[in-house]
Amino acid sequence: MRRRSKLFSTPQVHIVPKGGRARRALVLSLGAFLCVCLAALFWPRGEGQKNPKQGEANAYRQDGGSSASTAVGGEEGFVPLLPLRDAQRARYFKDAVFVGDGLTAQLAGAGAFGGNGTFLSSERLNPTLLQSGRLFSAGGAEEATALAAIKAADPGKIYLLVGANGVSWLSAEDMVKSLGDFVDRLRQQHPKATIVLSTLPYFDAATQGDHPNYQNTKVEEYNRQLSALCAEKEVYLLDSAQVLSGAHAVGLRDGSLTLADGAADAWADYIFTHTAG
Repeated sequence: MRRRSKLFSTPQVHIVPKGGRARRALVLSLGAFLCVCLAALFWPRGEGQKNPKQGEANAYRQDGGSSASTAVGGEEGFVPLLPLRDAQRARYFKDAVFVGDGLTAQLAGAGAFGGNGTFLSSERLNPTLLQSGRLFSAGGAEEATALAAIKAADPGKIYLLVGANGVSWLSAEDMVKSLGDFVDRLRQQHPKATIVLSTLPYFDAATQGDHPNYQNTKVEEYNRQLSALCAEKEVYLLDSAQVLSGAHAVGLRDGSLTLADGAADAWADYIFTHTAG
């Protein structure tokens, strides 16, 4: 009779395999079962492996919150370009003075202003004459400089719509430098006023074809340098070129720069919807 080996026992049950092959199978099965039980009993109870995407999402929310806070509360610097806003009422321009050349005189005819604003214009005005040229009326005589005429108007807002007359013979560098010097003097004379500089309008195809000195490449270079000046001086930039282009581009007629039909009203609408607040 074969000797029996008791492999597993309880008080009530005895399992006795028959044959050596059966005993080995039972030993392997019980060993595997015990390993599983021990692993379940002693394995650390944690949160398990995290989802990598969930971790990325959490990190994004944290970083995003910090960035948003910085964007709202941080200092982003002065932005000169006037944004699109709801149209102002005409009385907003009651304390405004517009200084410019013949194009400014044509702008004054736009009905939108309703008599509000002071328009100081001269066909001869260019940036180099802003400080010294006696081109404006004071006391009924054309004898005042731009600074004197602006001072007499006592404005809260000052718009400088100059430069188109100088494109044909002045460099962008010279015009922008003259404007920068004039802005410094304006700041001393009117420290609380809002100062706005305007980009130059584009010229129509006929003007560019007939007059080589009136080219839109020169306009674009001037406007680029003017934008940098506005950022440096922290004055506002009215991008008039956005509206005075295409069908509303400026033309040279009988020796004078002239707004196209409907351009004065379109320009006024642009000014009304692009303000400092």
